[in-house]
Amino acid sequence: AFVSASTTNIGKHYVGKVEEDSSTPASFIGMGTVTKVYVEEGQYVAKGQLIAEMDPTQCENTLQAAKATLDQALDAQKRMQILHESQSISDIDWVNVQTKVRTAQSSLDIAKKALSDCRLTAPCSGIVGKKQMENGMTALPSQPVCTILDITKVKVKVSVPEKEIAFFNP
Repeated sequence: AFVSASTTNIGKHYVGKVEEDSSTPASFIGMGTVTKVYVEEGQYVAKGQLIAEMDPTQCENTLQAAKATLDQALDAQKRMQILHESQSISDIDWVNVQTKVRTAQSSLDIAKKALSDCRLTAPCSGIVGKKQMENGMTALPSQPVCTILDITKVKVKVSVPEKEIAFFNP
């Protein structure tokens, strides 16, 4: 970048550095093997755009197990409800059955979230800065796949000799 003194007719050239207004890291929440990174450095991404994916196999298996557990708990609840209505089981047994259903539902919700977290989307719009992950690498929680730079405004850092500072208007 070039900056020139505004109070003189003689131009001065300075070496400077242009920086983004802000930088946002884009990272997976969980750990896994990165199967595909869809972005390159310098590419524009829109908020919500798919950036990368992790191998979903473990999460898919956990989801299937959680679905089976919920199905089993709902079946038990259905069977026990008849017994509870006829007062053939105690209230505490009925509460235990209902608790198992709620616990199984929570496990299913957690498994669904983990599966959706295998897809990393852009948290904001901007330009892909440094790309730190490639296909086949192991992603760790909060380890950036890339950074997304906001360059709608930029900062220019220039070193100006102290004796020339007076030539610049604030």
